[in-house]
Order: sequence, then structure tokens, then C-alpha cells
Amino acid sequence: MQLTAAASLLGSGLYLQFVEPDVVKAFAHLVLLGAVLGVVDILLFFKVDEPRVTKLPEAGLWEVFSGPFRHAGFRSFIGFTCFWHFAAMIGAPFISLYLLQYVGMSLFQVLLLWTCSWVGGAICSRWLGRIADHYGNRVLLILCIGLKSINMLSLLLVPPSPDLALVILAPIFMIDMALNTGVAIANNGFLLKHSPAANRTMFIAAGTAIAGLVGGMTSIACGAWLSSVSDWSMMIGSRSITGFHVLFFASLLARFVATVLVTRVQEPGGREMREVVQTLLGVGPLRVLRYPLGLYRRRWPGVEEAAEECEQVERDAAAA
Repeated sequence: MQLTAAASLLGSGLYLQFVEPDVVKAFAHLVLLGAVLGVVDILLFFKVDEPRVTKLPEAGLWEVFSGPFRHAGFRSFIGFTCFWHFAAMIGAPFISLYLLQYVGMSLFQVLLLWTCSWVGGAICSRWLGRIADHYGNRVLLILCIGLKSINMLSLLLVPPSPDLALVILAPIFMIDMALNTGVAIANNGFLLKHSPAANRTMFIAAGTAIAGLVGGMTSIACGAWLSSVSDWSMMIGSRSITGFHVLFFASLLARFVATVLVTRVQEPGGREMREVVQTLLGVGPLRVLRYPLGLYRRRWPGVEEAAEECEQVERDAAAA
């Protein structure tokens, strides 16, 4: 999916750059093509087999709606996803506009940057999926949320030089999309694995729709504020600070808070983050502090067992 998205963005960028430089005409052509492909996609969905729905026996409307919120583990997940959408949508919707208006990138450069971003997600998705399968969705979520501040920080520091910004941001956007992929894998895995079959639809709706509403309202409010201060700026040293920077900094702070809140998400049977870090690095935190070079010289005794266990799980899955 991500490779397809990357190819679509790259194709659109090349079309705008070399075939139809008039943005209005090019946009009309791309929208028409997208509409046709959208109808084709709908028709292809008729070939998708849907599993039979397990109905909730003798359940009242209140029981169906309140089910996700009466489940302690799922309630913690819903609370975190709502805050995470709030933290992310303070700054995320305005990245492209910032790159066009403040950094001075061309439309082709912005599309090329997002193309690189999707490629980064595609490269890492298999490895991230294995982490979720072997260590649990909670661990993957903590790992990715803990690093998700990297894009806001890079946008705050990137110079207003289009070519230099493209070189700096391309690898960062690839890493950021890999983290987005990990968050998506963990969220979907959590929703599918820990929602009861009899009321799965409402659990998934509660885990996505409420957070989506929070994110939507946040982006609208921040967009309205950004429009109201469009003419405002201030100088700090040689840098001009605008409303974009204020939103990105606010999002950065909220993401730091999210790294704490994500640890409260409960997952039955999941591994602890400390144990996973030890296994992945091959060394415990005390040994890292005492012998930094030992991180590369020695391996934790449990790594081989963990690798063999992972391979056995994959063989059992293939046999099944």
C-alpha cells in the first residue's frame, strides 16, 4: 500500500513538473483520474470475502455502546489515542503549507518529500510487524510514540532553504513514516486482538471514531488560529518565528506528554519495554552505563533464545 502511495505521489509530481505546470488544470486532471480509480476500487471490493459477523446475544443498545468503556484495558487505549490525535493534529495538517510558504519549496519538492516518506514506511513495515507479533502491540506503540517528536523538532530547526531542507528532511520523513507505520500496526493489532468478537464493531468504532473526532476538532481550531495570526512574526536571532513554529512547538510538547501516557496502555500478555530493549540491544541498561563498548562486544544470553523462538513462531504460522 505504501509503495503504491509513493508511486502515485511521484507520478503526480512528475506530471505537475513536466507535463502540465498549470496547477489548476493539473489538479482537475488528477482528481478525474482519482475518481475513476476510486470507482474501480469500489468494484474490486466485491471480490473481497467478508467473515460472518458474530452477533452479541440478547444485548441491549446501552450494553453495546458502553462495552468499550467498561473494559479497563480498552478504556486506557481509547484515552491514549484521543490524546495522541490531539497532540499530532496540532501541527501535522500544516506541514505541507509550511514547506511551501515558509521554507519556499516548490510543489514538486514537497511531493518528492512525501514520496520519500512513504518509501520509508514501506521499507520498515515488515520489521515493525514482526516486533508487534513477537513482543506485543503495546511495546511497538511505546517505541514509535517515543520517537515521534523527531519530525516536529526537525521542522522547527530546518533552514528556509528549499534545496537544503529537502536533503535534510527526506531521511527524517522516511523515519517518521516508519514510526507512523508502527503506530498504525500497533493500533490495528490492538483493536483486532483485544476486542470481543461479539461486539468488535463497536469496540473498533470507539477506538477510532472518537479519536478521529478529537483530531478533527483540533486541526480546525489550530487552522483557525493560524489564519488569524498569518501576518504575525517575530525575530529570534536570525530566525523569523511565525504561527507555524508556535503550533509545531506546541505539538512537540504534547508529543512529549504522549510518551508518558502511552505507558499506561494495558495489554494482556504483552512484554515489558525494558525486557524488549534488553533483547533488541543485547545488553541491559546497567551494563550500557558501565561498559558502553560492551554494547557492541557482548550479546545478552537471551538473544539467541529469542531469535530461535521467533523463528519457531514463524515456522508454526507457515505450517498453519
